[in-house]
Amino acid sequence: MAELLERLLKLDLEPRVRAEVLAQVGDAYNRAGRQPQALEPFAQTAEAARENGWSDLLVAAALRRWGQSPFRASRDHSVRPLLDEALALESEIEPATYARLLVKRAAFNLFAGDLVERDEVSAQALELVGESRTPERLEVLEARWMAIACPATVFRLDALDAEIHELRKELGVLTTDACAPEISLYWQGNGAELDEISVQLWDDPRQRREVDQWRMAALSGMTALFQGSYELARSETDRALPLGREPWGEAGQVVHGLVHLLIDVIEERPAESLERWRSVAEMVPSDAMRATQAWVEALAGDAEIANGLLDRIRPRFSRLPENFIGGFGLVGFAEAAVVLDRSDLFDDILAVLDPLSDRMMGHPWAPSFAAGDVAARISERRGDTKAAKRQRAVAAELYQKLGAPALLERMDH
Repeated sequence: MAELLERLLKLDLEPRVRAEVLAQVGDAYNRAGRQPQALEPFAQTAEAARENGWSDLLVAAALRRWGQSPFRASRDHSVRPLLDEALALESEIEPATYARLLVKRAAFNLFAGDLVERDEVSAQALELVGESRTPERLEVLEARWMAIACPATVFRLDALDAEIHELRKELGVLTTDACAPEISLYWQGNGAELDEISVQLWDDPRQRREVDQWRMAALSGMTALFQGSYELARSETDRALPLGREPWGEAGQVVHGLVHLLIDVIEERPAESLERWRSVAEMVPSDAMRATQAWVEALAGDAEIANGLLDRIRPRFSRLPENFIGGFGLVGFAEAAVVLDRSDLFDDILAVLDPLSDRMMGHPWAPSFAAGDVAARISERRGDTKAAKRQRAVAAELYQKLGAPALLERMDH
């Protein structure tokens, strides 16, 4: 479809018609899971809209350039200012359209923005869009889910998951790339429902784009990992990497690195992940990635680098569970502290970890250990056997619910 529309652009079109066709080209690329190719058509749409005072097209370009999820725009630094430019047109647009812009601006910060702000802004957008059972409400619900989704808010996602599921069914809409129920199910260790969703995805004939194939390969790798089929888990994860390269960019590489790291840790050969994680942390310079690198450096024996990373992250580590993928970084930070015997960090880590003991960290596309698992390790180091027993029991229950004997075996090892 995109190629057909691009042929129209070779005709002598009126400026307004040309801008509208450019937006349609971008839409076609987004629907095909080829988001990077959508960026330039939307940039041209926005430029034409500025030159001619077409506020509706500027808004359309901002909403569409965001794509179907903030992951897919993570490499495009023009998204945030374009959304802000469109939001400045509040007096010229309908409340529902303003709500869509507002919530997507909040969701774009899911990796690093303040959780309270993301929550407040996305709640405001949901109120603006109203209660009608419309595609606009579904769009805002999904973006609100993305804006607040993190280990710290998992039980608040239940109501959103339920309404999103019902509204998708009413409207005949397939899941988006990022607002995926399997993530909140994983955080709560709901293995049976997670398996059911995986089967539904495999059987759905609409799952044909590369980004859909990536999702299924990632879930297959997770299942194999939990069952202890590490060779299969690695091969499925490797199969996913090229499928995710175009739509996900560095995000796909992070997921690939996280799965391999988990297997390397279980198999007690962390040096395998050392160069990969130095590269990932440089490519995606966030606290979550640096904390995970600290874990690998500590396991590989470079205490100086590992300690330096922990000290660098320490002022902000309590915010890791408020980040979409920050739970994995929290586990990495805590595990590194155990390896390095950083007793000066134990109390602060437990203050964050213990309330999260009843949930998994990471998510299915990038699985991690339960919070209670690493919390128990720290409690044992502190000599608090009662707390360690409680935390281990909670983690074991999660692993059992999840259907993850390999993680149970590691914990008992």
